[in-house]
Parts: sequence; structure tokens; C-alpha cells
Amino acid sequence: MNPAWIFIVIGIMLISIGFLRIIFGYFSGSWPKTTAEFLSTSIEGSTVAPDGKGRAYILAKVEYVYYVHGTRYMGRRISFGIRHNASDREARSELVDATKERQVYYCPPLPSLSVLIPGIRTENVVLILVGILFLFPLLRYLD
Repeated sequence: MNPAWIFIVIGIMLISIGFLRIIFGYFSGSWPKTTAEFLSTSIEGSTVAPDGKGRAYILAKVEYVYYVHGTRYMGRRISFGIRHNASDREARSELVDATKERQVYYCPPLPSLSVLIPGIRTENVVLILVGILFLFPLLRYLD
């Protein structure tokens, strides 16, 4: 098997994930919303990578419960984006933004799909661009 296929598969996966997050982010702003009850909020991670050389990432985590037509659902999604923050301050800011309105947006056909901060995140566009870079080995076969 040609090793170029590995890059092609990874590229297609990254592009697909990016597009799905952009689509969900785009439509989430028009989804109905309901009140969220927060079970837990936390900041996890370290500012120093385990090897002591690089930067580790900080995660803002949240767990919430909401009701749609009398059915109880549990959610953990803050936004349709990559789940890490570059700094503790950024993670705390995201957590405050996510919890201040006490509202959760849910997908009407699939109420178990929910988000606290609707909208498109820039990192999803970056994810698609990285996926496109992985497709460059395919160009050799198009000649």
C-alpha cells in the first residue's frame, strides 16, 4: 500500500470534521434554547507540558442537564470547536462565557445534540486548511 494514502485519509477526515463543526456551528445560532442546570464546571490541565519543554493545554470543562419536552438530556459541549485553550485565563474566560446565560441551544431533530456557545469557530477553518495540506500527496497522481 502506498504511504500517500495515509495522508489522504487523514486529510479527508480533518476536512470532514471541520465542515461538520462549521455546519453545526452555523445552524446552532438558530436552534431553540432552554435553561441549563450546571452539574459541574472545571478547569483542567497544566501550563507546563509533561516533558517540561512545550506548552500544555488547558481545558474548560462543563457538564449540564437540560429538558426538552419533559425529557432530560445531559451535555458537555461548550462550542463546536477544538476543546483546548492556550492559557488558564482563556479557559476561565470561556467557562464564564459558557455559563453566564444559563442557556443551552439544542438541535430540534436531535435534542441530545446541544451547545452553550453557538456559532462558527475560527479553528474549524484552520482544521480544513490543514486537511487540505494533507491532500497534497494526491497531486502527484493527478498528472
